[in-house]
Amino acid sequence: MLDFMPPFPLYYLHMIKFVANRFSPFKHSSFRRYFLVQTISMIGTWSHDLARAWIVVEMLGKAAALGLIMLSVALPASI
Repeated sequence: MLDFMPPFPLYYLHMIKFVANRFSPFKHSSFRRYFLVQTISMIGTWSHDLARAWIVVEMLGKAAALGLIMLSVALPASI
């Protein structure tokens, strides 16, 4: 451990560079567009999954039925 703390800018310089590098892809307009469209697509996917679960529970009212539906959706993706 250091006996002294370096000045503020030197101490956090590595962290600032790390954060700046993490967001560097957002400098490109095509990546920003891709990220936005992918976010909207994932929100749609999550909404669909929630609606599917809600309909199964409302129509059948059984947790086992919901489990079977979720298994039938996840199984092809895992193969």
